[in-house]
Amino acid sequence: MKITVYCENPEDAAYVKAVASLTEDAEIALLPAAGCARTLKTKAVGTLVYFDPAVISEEKILEFGSRTKDPWGVLDRRGVISDPAALFHAGAADYVGPALYKKMPVLTAERMNRVKVLAEIRARGETAACESTNIGAPTDKPIFPPFPGWEKLKTETCYPFTFVFAALGQQKELLGHLGEKRLDKLRGDFAQLIDAWAEEQGGKLWIREASSNLVLFPAADEKATPILHLIKLQLNRALIGYENFRIELPIRFRFAVHQGDAPWRRPGSTGTVVSEHINFIYHLGMKAVDDGTIGVSDKAFRLIPEEFADFFKDGPSFEDHGVRHSRMFR
Repeated sequence: MKITVYCENPEDAAYVKAVASLTEDAEIALLPAAGCARTLKTKAVGTLVYFDPAVISEEKILEFGSRTKDPWGVLDRRGVISDPAALFHAGAADYVGPALYKKMPVLTAERMNRVKVLAEIRARGETAACESTNIGAPTDKPIFPPFPGWEKLKTETCYPFTFVFAALGQQKELLGHLGEKRLDKLRGDFAQLIDAWAEEQGGKLWIREASSNLVLFPAADEKATPILHLIKLQLNRALIGYENFRIELPIRFRFAVHQGDAPWRRPGSTGTVVSEHINFIYHLGMKAVDDGTIGVSDKAFRLIPEEFADFFKDGPSFEDHGVRHSRMFR
């Protein structure tokens, strides 16, 4: 894999050494920023292209980024860029700021592959179905484009989401105790609870079915980390059952969390959405998670709050994914 970095002076030994230490997995070529406009006209200058904003203005970087046929990013060792999100809005696939720049190596094969994947997602544009993107890794922070807002999502375009599967537990037992009509009402009340909860946390109840619900959160939103709130729902389930559902029977909730991409359709118009990540979150929630627990796929391990890390234990792999399960909420 080849990385091209446009910098001030490719002959600067100290800079060459610093940039070379960014990666152990790729060949790095340094090119002068002065010749950027000319060399970017070639078919391809590298698997990945990075610009140094210390010597190239942000305006020029955005111009050059629009010209290159390769995924591009910014090596901002001095913290020149005031708004990195603007780079992603303009099509950038990576940003390495001062803090990350000091951590060597930064440009691992895994990170570079994710950058390429993000570039491919952008290049696909309007698509009816999403291919596997392998977004995220158990031990590293994935790179996501900024979330444009729910109202600005384009139908049939793929976006990265955090998926939350939410269902009542022990539904067969509840059917025996309550009967079909009261169980249906309880399911409806639970869906309303999940809808309100998702809205409050910046998410969206996307697909509502008879016995389960699928909630979306923007994968790029660092504040939308639902696991802590799912723990709170589990802890308060007895109170919720009494105050919200007017039921004195013990109830349990079943939650599963995963990250991946899916083509957007408005709630109520989802139909049959084609996405391996949607299939997986349903399989995970229905087949691999016990009532009264929270299951988290390897794509969403990073969302587990650090203070609750010991509360989740590794379980058997499921459909080629690692899974961590919370302890039982009794």
